[in-house]
Amino acid sequence: MEYYIPHREFNSYLQGYTKIIGIFDTFSEFRIFLSLSESNKNVILIHFSDLLMLRYSDESYRILLGYEQQGLSIENTLYTVANSEFINWFLIENGGKYKIEEVIHYCIVDANMIIDLITYREAEVSIQKRKLKDELDRLSIDYLK
Repeated sequence: MEYYIPHREFNSYLQGYTKIIGIFDTFSEFRIFLSLSESNKNVILIHFSDLLMLRYSDESYRILLGYEQQGLSIENTLYTVANSEFINWFLIENGGKYKIEEVIHYCIVDANMIIDLITYREAEVSIQKRKLKDELDRLSIDYLK
């Protein structure tokens, strides 16, 4: 049975509810932008390089079923998943290219969305002291170079 483990260091820093406010996705990297509130000027960035698998799920219509049934809470944003069914499926599908101990299943949660991803690198977290639009503009320019 799979279970969700809150990323204690990251979640304790945030101290509560966050909202996914943006996603930047290229073939080489995946970035999720979070905010603690609409008025907060800082953008929290979770960066994943070498992404192997990704799935999004709009959960805004399933709130009544509760994340609790899955072991999730919107007060914790970042999880790792142990005994992951997603990893097991991925390992079968990739034909043995990766081993289970080489990959990590992360889950990012807010009130409306669940993002599951598999990578073989640790997530990088940083605080961006600029508005989301400015950060996305900078990323787009860097990407086009």
